[in-house]
Amino acid sequence: MQIIGKLSGTNHHFKYIVNCIILAAGGNGMDVAGLCYWDQEMDGSVTIKWDNKHMTCIVNIFGCAIWWSPINQCKSLLTII
Repeated sequence: MQIIGKLSGTNHHFKYIVNCIILAAGGNGMDVAGLCYWDQEMDGSVTIKWDNKHMTCIVNIFGCAIWWSPINQCKSLLTII
């Protein structure tokens, strides 16, 4: 929850997706793959791995830009009113 809280305070024009995998240490293997279709100039991702002798934690964070305009926002507000 701390990660999501810090991300939401940085920029409101992005949608964040956070995925966390926690594995017990012990020599077990795991393969993970992903594929993303997005705007390479505006969107991005980061992967952080942390481990100790008991566990491994892998956090993936994806940031996708949300495009909006004041005109569309006004139209949405008018339909609500």
